[in-house]
Amino acid sequence: MRAGDDFRAAERVPYRPAGFDEGNYNLKLGPVLATFGASVSFAYNSNALQSSAGGDNYDFSINPSLNTNLRWQITDNARLGLNFGIGYRFNLVQEDLNSLTISPNTSIDYAFSVGDVLFTVFNRISSANDASRRADIIGTGNALSVRFNRINNSSGLSTEWAPYTDLSVSADYTFSLERGFDDSYSMLNGQSQTVSTALFYRLHPDLTVGISASASLNDYASNFQNSSKSYGVGPTATWRVSEAISVNASVRYTMINSERDGQIQDSSDFSGISGSLSVRHQLTQFVSHSLSLGRSVNGSLGSNFQVSMEAGYQLSWRITDFLPINFSASVDQAEQSGGLAIFAAPPGSIYFPPDPANGIPGILVTPIDTFSGVVLTPGGLFGVPVPGQTTLSYRFGVSTSYQITQKLGSSLGWNYTIRDSDFVLGDYDAHTVTLTLNYAF
Repeated sequence: MRAGDDFRAAERVPYRPAGFDEGNYNLKLGPVLATFGASVSFAYNSNALQSSAGGDNYDFSINPSLNTNLRWQITDNARLGLNFGIGYRFNLVQEDLNSLTISPNTSIDYAFSVGDVLFTVFNRISSANDASRRADIIGTGNALSVRFNRINNSSGLSTEWAPYTDLSVSADYTFSLERGFDDSYSMLNGQSQTVSTALFYRLHPDLTVGISASASLNDYASNFQNSSKSYGVGPTATWRVSEAISVNASVRYTMINSERDGQIQDSSDFSGISGSLSVRHQLTQFVSHSLSLGRSVNGSLGSNFQVSMEAGYQLSWRITDFLPINFSASVDQAEQSGGLAIFAAPPGSIYFPPDPANGIPGILVTPIDTFSGVVLTPGGLFGVPVPGQTTLSYRFGVSTSYQITQKLGSSLGWNYTIRDSDFVLGDYDAHTVTLTLNYAF
């Protein structure tokens, strides 16, 4: 249970998992409710290789996918759910960027109650193949730089206990494995373990407050990135100010202690404040908008950590009952702690290997600049020593959707990204247009 959930604990003691909605399924297989769907996306990207040097880096891609949801209410006290979505992105121009896609909500969850405690055993799988969302990945016009095809598998156990009407306590343990579909970013292969706990209390029907804490261990399979331990604790609150305005806020004190067991030449640790604030306002029956602010700390390629400051605005305008228009704008500043800038050599580059006997470092000569002290990563990318780099990313988007028939829907979106980095190869801009058709069987 999380802040803002409808507690109603007095109505469900002993604590039981909520039942499934039987009104939403395609097929009933005995006690199992099944939902099947399919979609296909067509996309144009004006700069798929994130190159700052221009050139013919455009791409067209087709991404068909299938998804299913299976739900089985085994008993009043137990349920089993399976979500699965898989697809493949075919890049018609930049064929080296072809990739498998796994839906972020792909999971299997078994929830059961013992007395008034709810247990959930879960396994969740997701893939990452969009390098444009990571400030630490530098595109150079070389497909190897942005071929970020990775998979994450997380397994664990979560518990929830609502001993009183307005009180909820939870605890979770998660073990995660991350691997690449190829060797390009093999230096990020590793595992992590996270333990977290939270307590929420409803002070008022419109105000829920809480506190959460977590601890993580992060280890890498190679000795390139530094392993680390992280800790965090802080308060959270959800407040429905009025029927039209709601606020979510959290603040956390975070510490990251990094080992010195890698090759990235970064000895930085972090301690400071992270958190988020979001405000949503329903202006009219047809218009709503929201504002979000955040500061987060995450691991970073070539560095021990990355501090990100984000601000975003969204506006949704339902022009008619069947044609909404959505606008979005955001800015993200990401600052890496130092270490190495990692990238694949731009086309036309020449690499001179180091000569340790004569004290000569590795040198990379590119059409844009010359880099000294270059090292090679396990995946064959280049690492250049830098004191840390700051990246500003601006994103703008417009989208709409239309339900063609009862089962066939569509959406159309345009996004524009501008990235401004203090690293010479880190700047680029790109337009993306995506048309998606989805069908519910």
